[in-house]
Parts: sequence; structure tokens; C-alpha cells
Amino acid sequence: MLKWIKTSLLFTLCLLLSSCNKTIKHSNFESWYQSNIEQVSDEDCEVVFHEKEFTSSPMTIDGIVKSMSGEMSTREVNIDDGEELIWITGCDLSIVDSETGEEESSEFLCHSIVNYAASEKLPWKILTDGTDKRMFTLSQGVDEMQLPEGFAIPLANAAPLMLNSQVLNLNKEDLKKKLQYNLRIQYLKNSELCERPKALYQQPIFVTKKVEGPAGGFNQEDTLAHSGQGNMDTAFAQCGIRYEDGYNPYLDPYGRTFTGHWTVSTDSVEVLKTNVTPMLNLKYDTRIHYIAVHVHPNAHSLELVDRTAGKSLFKAMVKNEEEPFSIKQVDSFSSKEGIPVYTDHEYELISTYLNPKGEEGITAMATMFLYLAEGEASNTP
Repeated sequence: MLKWIKTSLLFTLCLLLSSCNKTIKHSNFESWYQSNIEQVSDEDCEVVFHEKEFTSSPMTIDGIVKSMSGEMSTREVNIDDGEELIWITGCDLSIVDSETGEEESSEFLCHSIVNYAASEKLPWKILTDGTDKRMFTLSQGVDEMQLPEGFAIPLANAAPLMLNSQVLNLNKEDLKKKLQYNLRIQYLKNSELCERPKALYQQPIFVTKKVEGPAGGFNQEDTLAHSGQGNMDTAFAQCGIRYEDGYNPYLDPYGRTFTGHWTVSTDSVEVLKTNVTPMLNLKYDTRIHYIAVHVHPNAHSLELVDRTAGKSLFKAMVKNEEEPFSIKQVDSFSSKEGIPVYTDHEYELISTYLNPKGEEGITAMATMFLYLAEGEASNTP
């Protein structure tokens, strides 16, 4: 009898644990997938691609509008009415006059951003570091993104996305116009898959420029401040006890402050380098399968370098247009094989901006959006 009671209690406990486990947030998508989704069939079948279009609210341009200062549109959306898992494969954008419906130039595109609206409510943790859980960023010279075949970003279908759009006008002083962005998102339904895509997550890395603080780069010890005996706090900190509040790319422990949006120097060429290893924050060795770039006009190139291996991994060239002054094209990277990256390597991002006329007030930023393979199965050899 006692043995039966013990067995009954153990079975009940297992049921309770199993029920509770459904509400436990998984540490990553792969963990959730293995626990919740049956493997898809590998039989011959035809892949069905879906597309959903979203239109921003009208945004007014009244004269010159500098970068990051134009009127914005924000909208929360859902991709599909169903409840199954979906796989996002890409997106593209067109700009139209909100009154006439005529298509407009991409010179008026500051950005169109696709964010997770409530990533904390997903059943798995998004591996993207930072508070901004972003999926895509379209900008001047980058009006479409298509992940390589066989790769996609998984999304719980009930999870909402936040669309953020902003207009730009660097050229036409007398322009008065209302524009709307038509954003199209392409996706697959898990129930219609012939073969499961490999899951990707997006991690941004970006160049920063020092605003103020002692000489030296990010996180480099201020030798002048530490050349003496040091105070009691410094001595205590060097006894192997260290407290960290977390990585902050805009502030280092030595009082230096940095910015991700800056004004280009009046020199003809400005080259900035940033150690982006902490931003990348690899959880395991993996591969980059897609890279998109966000820069401003006057940008010449943005390069990702493996400092440990001493080699360039990808250099995006920027093609500027003089009339109207804007970015015509920015290189992207797409590969099934991918670029291997390693947890024990150091990585650097190098931006080059050109200012041949020595103009003042040219704004700049330099971001790479890396789409990395998720899960231990994606580790490099």
C-alpha cells in the first residue's frame, strides 16, 4: 500500500512538473522547438511563401529634414491570424506619396525598423543582446533584405511586432509632401514546411566615437590617473574583487563617454575603429549567414575584422549618389556556408567616412546587423 502511494504521488508530481514546464521560458529557440514542435516531413513537397504588407501612417516633410529628426510613424502589428510558429525570411520597402499614391525616391528613407514588440512574452529568450530586440532595419541604400535559402528567423505567430518608420530630406529645401512606407514581410508557416529552416538571430555591432574623457580607447586603463599609489578603493578593487554592472558601450570604467551617432570631422577622411567583441557577446562558436549595414551619406565603407586571426571578414562598400545627394547602394553579405566566428577571438569594426569639402555638421553612424546561426548544432567545426 505504501509503495502504491509513493508511486501515485510520484506520478502526480511528474504531471504537475510537466504542466508547469509549458509556462517556463526556454533559454533559446532551439530548446523550445525541441520540446514543443514535431519534426517536419522531408517528403517531396512545394514550399509556400507568404507575404504581409503594412502601411505606415502619413509622415510630413516640410523643408530640409536631417537624419533622426524627421516625423515618425509607429505601429504594432501581427504577421498572421493563426497561432502556429512562422519563419521570417525577409522584407522589402517602397515609398509612396500618401495623397497621389505615386512611388517616391528612397532618398526620403531615414529608416524602417522591425522590432519585437514584447520579446519578454515569447516562450523562448531572444539571444540578441541589448534592450532593443530588432529583427530588420531598412535604410537608404538598403530597401530589401532576403536571408539565404534555408535560413529564417522564427516567430511565435501570436507575438506582435513594432514597426518604426522615419522620413529624411537632405536636398530639397522647398519640399512639402506627405509620404507613407509600404513594408512587406515574407514568411513561411511551420505546418507547410518541407524542411525546417535553420534559425538565425540578429546581433547589432556598431562603431562608437569618444565624446569626452581621458586619452585612450574604450576600456583602456587611464595610466595618468593610476600612476601614483592609488586610493583605497583602487587598491581594494585590485585584490581580485570586482563588481560589474554589465557592459555599456557608451561609458567605460575610466570616465570616457562614447556615442553611436556623431559628427564627421572636417578632415577629408575619418577612420574610426571599435572593439566590438563585447557587443557581439558570442555564446558559442557559430557562423554569420547574413549581414546588413546602416550608414549615413558620406560613408565610404564599413569593415568587420577578426583581430585574433588578423584578417578581414567582410567589408561593405557604400555607393553615394551626388544628385540627389543620397546613398544609392550598400553592400550586404549572404551565404549558406557562412563566416565562422569564435568565442575566444577579438573582433573590430572599422568605419570610413569621406568629407572632401571639409563641411561641418555631417552626421554619421556605422552599424552592422549580423544574423548568426542559433543552437549548438550550428557550431563551427
